Amino acid sequence: MGMIQCNQRHFYDAGRHSSCPICGVDGLDVGPTKPKVVPRVEKEEVGDTIPKDRQMGVAIVDGPTVPVHRNGEQAGFSPVVGWLVCAVGPDRGRDYRIREGQNFIGRMPKNQICLANDQTISSDRHARLIYDPTDREFLIAAGESTGLIYLNGKRVLAPTALKPHDRLKLGSTELIFVPFCGENFTWEQESDIA
Repeated sequence: MGMIQCNQRHFYDAGRHSSCPICGVDGLDVGPTKPKVVPRVEKEEVGDTIPKDRQMGVAIVDGPTVPVHRNGEQAGFSPVVGWLVCAVGPDRGRDYRIREGQNFIGRMPKNQICLANDQTISSDRHARLIYDPTDREFLIAAGESTGLIYLNGKRVLAPTALKPHDRLKLGSTELIFVPFCGENFTWEQESDIA
């Protein structure tokens, strides 16, 4: 059957378990297993972003996915800098992680933000959501498709800065922007303190 994800976002083998063994299902005995390294993830669950640490090999134990470490450091990890939350549309209530740099939005899983259930959104690169850590700024811009994007009801024609709780409309989906990094916090500042 393959790997699936439970409501708590744990991955488990549906061929071996009838429900998530990590969530503590009563009466389910999961014996110890050896970790194995699997290749880059090509297909994600609908709506999940594909962080850089999932694009590298990962070690899988019957439990949470853990990034592979090289020389004691995490390989290719890119922390979350904000979220989009679906307020209107087929995926209402789902959240999407935003990472540093360009985050392409589209229906196909190869987009960093995959809105697979809205058939009115372009399959690939409908829009770009960008976080620039140098300027500590989020931008929304058109992607490489003919699909339109609206920010707070106005069409986006050029890269435009986002503010907390701005509303984006792509196809029949409306997303609310929630920043994590910005004026008061950056991952770069945190690493200087630690």
